[in-house]
Amino acid sequence: MPTVRPDVSCMEWGEFSGADLTRATAALSALQLGDKLSQRQVEYAIGYWVYISPMKDKAAVNQKIAQLKARGIDDYFVVPDAGPWLNAVSLGVFKTREAAQHFLDELRNSKGVRSAQIGERASKLKVTLFVLNGLDAKTGAELARIQKDFAGSELKDIPCALTR
Repeated sequence: MPTVRPDVSCMEWGEFSGADLTRATAALSALQLGDKLSQRQVEYAIGYWVYISPMKDKAAVNQKIAQLKARGIDDYFVVPDAGPWLNAVSLGVFKTREAAQHFLDELRNSKGVRSAQIGERASKLKVTLFVLNGLDAKTGAELARIQKDFAGSELKDIPCALTR
């Protein structure tokens, strides 16, 4: 029979995708949590994206990418599929309009990107949540410190029942 232990806690931290998922994974691996760490994926049927409208040809795309890189933006995706979005540049996909707006504001204010906009994205958005079981107080505090480096992520306590 599982017993609840008051000296340990369980937490969930997320949601991550793209470069933030890579950074969060690296930060967690430094804590050497072993079997206390697992992850699960959540898929949303709709989301929002911050993008730059499709350009007429590959040369225009390359010029826009050079401008983005000059502004310190390396996380983007050029839409390769034939159709209305061919040669659009995706700068990020988000679950909520608010998160997309926050990112767009950041691009405009700190990076000087003026051509980006927000659109609804009727595709699947997969995000990762980390589940942390049996954490001691010290590790929980360290995780809370790390979480501050990931704007928009949420770290919350979840119920846990652990066997002794």
